Amino acid sequence: MIHGILQAIHDEIETLWDNYVDNIGHQLEALGETEPLILYWPVTQEYFTIYNSNAFFIGRIQDHDLRKLIVSTYSKARGLVDSYRLNNDLVQKHEHAYWISQETQNQIHLANAKSHYAALVSYSKTLKKSHIEVKQQVQELLRELRKKGVLNNP
Repeated sequence: MIHGILQAIHDEIETLWDNYVDNIGHQLEALGETEPLILYWPVTQEYFTIYNSNAFFIGRIQDHDLRKLIVSTYSKARGLVDSYRLNNDLVQKHEHAYWISQETQNQIHLANAKSHYAALVSYSKTLKKSHIEVKQQVQELLRELRKKGVLNNP
């Protein structure tokens, strides 16, 4: 049973990561140091179905290091999802401030729009750092699961 759960965790992590990288991960990696991520990435659902529905069994994995790596990877991935939610909020605030500044040409509104833009630039560095940490965790977890033979039938 544990072997099947480990297989499912492998498949869930691999599938989610591949989709993420194809949809936004590459765009984030391509950003320059002073570029913001000015786009929405819809993160409206719970993505970690296998992990959430098998928490009890994950606690029964005998290999302490593997169990800890699984929990750590999912925790960091959840943090990355939350970071995108915050980036979406920042994008929305920036867009609102930008359009008001364009309509009014008021210096206060122009300064406000620039301030929101600077916040996005700053936050994109945080987002990129989190992305790299999760990428490393995912690669390590998939490697460990494969070393444990999860791609083979028991």
